[in-house]
Amino acid sequence: MKRLTILFALLAGCTADPGANPSYGCDTDADCDGGVCYRGFCVASEIDAGAGPACDEAARCFTGDPGLRGVGACVDGCLQDDVCVGEGAPSEELCNGVDDDCDGTTDENFDLLQDEANCGGCGDVCGDGLTCCSGNCVDQSANGLNCGGCGISCEEGEACCGGACTDLGTGTDCAACGDACGAGRECCDGSCVNTQTNSMFCGACMDASCAAGEECCGGGCFAETAPECTDCDPACEGSDVCCFGSCADTDSDPLNCGGCGVACGASELCCGGSCVPSDEANCGSCGRSCGGTELCCGDACVAETSLNCGACGTTCAAGEQCCGSGCTDTRTDAMNCGTCGNVCRDSEECTNSNCCPAGQNFCNGRCQENSISACGPSCSVCRGLVPTCRSDGTCGGL
Repeated sequence: MKRLTILFALLAGCTADPGANPSYGCDTDADCDGGVCYRGFCVASEIDAGAGPACDEAARCFTGDPGLRGVGACVDGCLQDDVCVGEGAPSEELCNGVDDDCDGTTDENFDLLQDEANCGGCGDVCGDGLTCCSGNCVDQSANGLNCGGCGISCEEGEACCGGACTDLGTGTDCAACGDACGAGRECCDGSCVNTQTNSMFCGACMDASCAAGEECCGGGCFAETAPECTDCDPACEGSDVCCFGSCADTDSDPLNCGGCGVACGASELCCGGSCVPSDEANCGSCGRSCGGTELCCGDACVAETSLNCGACGTTCAAGEQCCGSGCTDTRTDAMNCGTCGNVCRDSEECTNSNCCPAGQNFCNGRCQENSISACGPSCSVCRGLVPTCRSDGTCGGL
């Protein structure tokens, strides 16, 4: 009852005569002599702004469709010089948490489950190469739950490779997508092996294990001391070395790197007789280096973006950007406000991609305190009989 009494007292402070309201017409709160500028006119306080201007009931007006009065953004105006000032009219629906078209439903024209510009929430934009599926931004070329399209799930034992569900264990996708076995190797049970020298898969991938005391030489199982395993005929030339009956260049052979039988890992190269990772210094081949801002992904140099941020396959979430090899929300990050590297002052915070004094939000093109016409980082318009904007930036009231 006390709150209603205060409201009616405030409403009684304005008449239909613009001359009785010296602050009629405004651009900012500063034009209102202590009041609040709302929709181009002054009101006594923020409490009045939820339902229209501060005037008595006789002066309240609405010239639009009567069925829309009081619905969403369609609020009353105040009759001044026989003109209805400050009333809310329906407009095109925006994704902003406001019923702009006054149809009783908010943001109905936006599918937050599939809209790449509003994925999971208004303003959450999916980055380059990402698609909105069930309110999440995903890379359909590698996401096993949305492979090549939303809701297309790969089965157990499959991986999403280039937008298609693929059985691992083939020559082109052996242990992982794009893990193609090089020359002289075959994919056996998810591993790339040389069937000419591998005693577990000697000569073929299936049922070809050598017995104890035997070695695989030239695709056949022989005793460890057999000539086939110790000699090469004809003799190896140049820098080649005889390894298990075959000539090998131990400087570059990943199966005999630096010595016979010294095999490099699946993601390694043999460079100068040493196994080294395929990375920015040796990307896909010895000596091929990537640029300073590039990553080595799948043996290829790629730009560091929201799809590969800091590490290959590290994808930034909706609304985030890749800054300094890490994903961040430039709408709120004071070290990267609005764009990477834009640092706010110590006395400022980053709100809606702009630096503002601590405690203020960037709404309607400027920094301002919380108010019912721009409440919190979402810049919501609080509505209701006695609308309020709480200190945490959320709307409340009757």
